[in-house]
Amino acid sequence: AHDGSNTTTDAFTFTVVDPAGNSTPATDLALTITPVDDDAPVVGNHAATLSEGQTLVLAPAHLSATDADSDDAALQFTISAAPAHGTLSLNGVALAAGQSFTQAQLVAGDVRYAHDGSNTTTDAFTFTVVDPAGNSTPATDLALTITPGGVSGSLEQFDFGNATSPVATGFTAVIGEVFDVARGYGWAQPAGTFTRNGADALLTDGNFGQDNTFLVNVVGRQHVTLTLGDESFARDQVRIWAEGAVVAPLVTTTPGEFAIVEFDVDVADGQLALRFEDVGGAPYFTLNGLTLRPAVDVQPITLQPAGPFVADGLTIDTLSGSGAPPNALVTIATKAGTVLDDVASQYDGVQVQADATGQFSARVRRPLTAGAATVTASAINGAAEGALEITYLAPTSYHIDLNTAGSPTQPGYLELLPTTLHTASSPIGWDIAVSAFDRGGASGPLIQDGHYASGARVLRVNVPANQTYLVSLTLGDASARRDHMAVRVNGVDVSGDVSTSAGEFARVTGFATVDDAGLIEIAIEDLAGDLYWVLNGVDIVRADELEPVTFTRLSDQPLSADGATVDTITGSVNLPDGTLLTVTTTQGVILSDTSPAYQGAQVPVTNGSFSFQLRRPAIDATPEFSATALTGEAYGAASDIVSYEGVTTRRFDFNRHSNDTEPGFTSVRAGQIYNDTTGHGWQSSPFEFERGTAGYSVNTVSLHRDGAWGSAGATGAKTFVVSVLPGSASDVLVHVGDRNFARDQIQVQTEDGQVAIAPNTAANQFTAVQLFHVVDDGDGRLEITFSDLGGTDAYWVVNGLEISASGNAARPAPLSSSSTSASPALGASTASAGVSDSDSAPAVPQLPAVQRKKEREETDAFFAVFGEQDDPIDLL
Repeated sequence: AHDGSNTTTDAFTFTVVDPAGNSTPATDLALTITPVDDDAPVVGNHAATLSEGQTLVLAPAHLSATDADSDDAALQFTISAAPAHGTLSLNGVALAAGQSFTQAQLVAGDVRYAHDGSNTTTDAFTFTVVDPAGNSTPATDLALTITPGGVSGSLEQFDFGNATSPVATGFTAVIGEVFDVARGYGWAQPAGTFTRNGADALLTDGNFGQDNTFLVNVVGRQHVTLTLGDESFARDQVRIWAEGAVVAPLVTTTPGEFAIVEFDVDVADGQLALRFEDVGGAPYFTLNGLTLRPAVDVQPITLQPAGPFVADGLTIDTLSGSGAPPNALVTIATKAGTVLDDVASQYDGVQVQADATGQFSARVRRPLTAGAATVTASAINGAAEGALEITYLAPTSYHIDLNTAGSPTQPGYLELLPTTLHTASSPIGWDIAVSAFDRGGASGPLIQDGHYASGARVLRVNVPANQTYLVSLTLGDASARRDHMAVRVNGVDVSGDVSTSAGEFARVTGFATVDDAGLIEIAIEDLAGDLYWVLNGVDIVRADELEPVTFTRLSDQPLSADGATVDTITGSVNLPDGTLLTVTTTQGVILSDTSPAYQGAQVPVTNGSFSFQLRRPAIDATPEFSATALTGEAYGAASDIVSYEGVTTRRFDFNRHSNDTEPGFTSVRAGQIYNDTTGHGWQSSPFEFERGTAGYSVNTVSLHRDGAWGSAGATGAKTFVVSVLPGSASDVLVHVGDRNFARDQIQVQTEDGQVAIAPNTAANQFTAVQLFHVVDDGDGRLEITFSDLGGTDAYWVVNGLEISASGNAARPAPLSSSSTSASPALGASTASAGVSDSDSAPAVPQLPAVQRKKEREETDAFFAVFGEQDDPIDLL
């Protein structure tokens, strides 16, 4: 049985003996004792002494407890009876009966007792100490001894000047004289005097020197208010001492600016010594005014609300206060965030005006750094003061507009100037200062300006650690082309090689996982071309806070990959109407775009939904879609809403008025101009021709009886455009021939520079031209140009066109014929890129004259209705 002591090990020694007397060596049985929290805490120190009206930071010397089983953080002091003549507080928040603090908080200096200044000599509060196991001390009092201090109502006010300068109402003039016992105040040595003839009696004059001490007879705890400055000159590096301790390390004021310095000090010997020391910079300290009042007479100012607020560096909160002297100026200060709306520019810091009831309000812009921040409010005459601790939470998103000084900031964004560097006190900034530009008049504050440099730079942003973020960047220039820019986020390439034309902007996005360092580093550089990179804006949103974007399934069955049909892709997201989403696809071509200023495709949100048009791919594919809000606040991706398969070749039959279209082909008229919705068409209209339906040497009559044509030379050349995947390679097959006339020197040229000349054909002879691996230039529009180089025939004619992804070579329609001139598949002559074979096709007799005359009559009848200019080829 264990004896209950606070031990963790024990042992006993034994030997084992058998009947013959054989025994083992002496051996220990080791016992491990599991601790049990069965010791009650023991109260140690529980007494303190302070001056009347003083606030005392409680320390272990005043209050403590011990417990063999628990550390400081586990020992909890619970108040059972609050003090009667003062306030006990934890981190500035008053504690009432039933509330607690830990010994760790006591050791950290977070617990205070403030005497109320009443004429009392003792006070106490009752507490118990409890450990995690529930073991408790008996109720115990912390005995407080109060030393009498200054007499309530004994106000001293001094206006420093010279013998002729004005004296503020209610103040005693000090004209640089030394201390006099009878007066009870004065300088340790004569001080200089000055006056500037201003309107404010307190501020227009003062005393000055290089190192001097002002003495005044007071006793107890005093609240001191000092006014320092000069209407005409800067005063800097003024150090202030009170009772031998520095209370203001370095006070600096500009011309016409005055600093208010406030503090409490205990005066035990009946004389307060205030030392003013100029330690460098501009010569001399200056002192305009001094107010002394017993600390007990300082009235409390109340501020609210205390938050918590998100530390976004942007939102402005309005704090309300009460308890200030009527109509008084109140100085508002905070160590985190920015106080706005200063009504008294002559004073250092920010002042607001209380009304006749002592109420006031102050606007404070939130900081960028999370944590607790104390906001103080002090009446400028020292008669009232208060403080509020505000809790700021870490933000989940950061939106940064890279500006020039004075340029507008995008609503909801933080302004970042080119000279702002990343430091311990500046959580967003550059590693090295950059330059900035402002184009003015561009659509929207975000893109009309930006930062730039020729050398590589790193933008650093402190964020909560161990999270994943979506980082979105805006790059571009309203006035100039910017090319070959590259961006890495935390070492990962997120951009590739980015180029933008003048007035065009790129959005670059990528996910970044942040480690314990809590830092996002955006490295940007210019790779080539023009000399500079540019950056307009940055959006950083924590991944788990992104508004999800969902896509609606289009089809459960594969759809035809015809490269022409346009599908409507839809989705939903909880964003305001008008919010733009950048949508992408890995296959097919997105035809919708409502914001030409940005690269890619942008579509708006309407009633929580969005949609865009997608022209189908021409190959087997399962597209992956994504959608990202331009603000970076929403993201979604899907790869399971539709798949395409089955179609490898797109076939076009160039027709005239009868629209006689070969089966499996798409009819194209001369007036069909290319657009992204249809995905095919002419750049400009050619002429059309059409023959009769009889007497052909091939079975593909619908394909070969009609076609497009143009005259010889560059002016007669025409270009047909087909949508393809940007940058992809295609095989092209062009059908050429005319039942009625011989045709020669017809050239086919593609945008990548390939050229082929069709074999010469006799009347009623047909051939094809094939070009392999034709590469699109990146715009997703493959251009094929037809022209006539001359020869005996002055026109080019084309019956149809087939195109397929390289590796799926275009095949003519599956038709049969006994003629060797039907098509390449059936033995007709062909020409590949760069090859001309004018002798490969056998001569084919023309139609009998009677049949030609009949068709001529049919054509004449058509011209009577539509005009002969539609088909001048028939007049040859």
